[in-house]
Amino acid sequence: MAPETNPDYSIVVPVYNSSATLDELYRRITDTMKAAGVSYEIVMIDDGSSDGSWEIMERLHEGDGRVRIIQLRKNAGQHRALMCGFHNVRGRFVINMDDDLQHPPEEIPKLIAALNDHPGMDVVFGRPEEKKHSPFRNMISACYNIINSYILEKSREIRITPFRIIRREIVDEAVRFNRYSPTIGTILVKITPRVMNVTVDHHPRRVGKSTYSLGRLIVFSLDIILHNSTLPLKAVSVFGMILSAFSILFGMFNIVKKLAFGVSAPGWTSLIVVNLFHFGIILFSLGIIGEYLIRIINATSNEPLFTIRDRKP
Repeated sequence: MAPETNPDYSIVVPVYNSSATLDELYRRITDTMKAAGVSYEIVMIDDGSSDGSWEIMERLHEGDGRVRIIQLRKNAGQHRALMCGFHNVRGRFVINMDDDLQHPPEEIPKLIAALNDHPGMDVVFGRPEEKKHSPFRNMISACYNIINSYILEKSREIRITPFRIIRREIVDEAVRFNRYSPTIGTILVKITPRVMNVTVDHHPRRVGKSTYSLGRLIVFSLDIILHNSTLPLKAVSVFGMILSAFSILFGMFNIVKKLAFGVSAPGWTSLIVVNLFHFGIILFSLGIIGEYLIRIINATSNEPLFTIRDRKP
């Protein structure tokens, strides 16, 4: 099949060690889009796979010109791989989905229909009725949504998910964001408040396991907070003022106590405890400031988000 030069839809799929699912993913996407009667392209980005995923992607491309493939030089992360895809799409609408078949391709028409039925919307996120993750992972996702709701000032009813359809003009705005650690969902919500959810199915993971460990999810949430809010700096500042006021009052209390009753100040134990507490707060505050400085340095270093090793076409 010849490639589409100006397709209606671009389906962007970041690929990482997914050789076991790529053939079925391609077949189900193709069957779904053919049944929908729309023009489309599939943009697959190999994010440094080591299991032969690239060879399968090459075979899919050779058999169908609508499959466009890009290979990154090294693992850059899912969101950077998506940003690479955003730079290379041709469609009027862009659909994101994962490569592990937890997002059923058969649910794509629901995203398309929701956007067509709500022309005022810019982004439609597929919201699973029930996520097929572990209870612990679901709890982390719920916490992540609360953080997003507060930081981005969005309704808690809106869930940001990696299964979504986006208008092309929003994608063009997203690629202009110069972030060392981009988080696509939060970028989209910052660009436009015109977002909504549509209920979709969510299937259990068939092979392998998620690369999003607890530590990685914590780092991911920290990035969202530090990239989109100065709340930690404000909290440290307020806490510092409270401690300063408490220290002044405590000092005045001891002075009055000494002058009025001739009672000496407490011993070394209380002094050491108070000093250690204050030093801990100071170091914690410096750590918060350091995290902001790291992100400022990364954002101004002009390092590319990704480097491409190969691409077809």
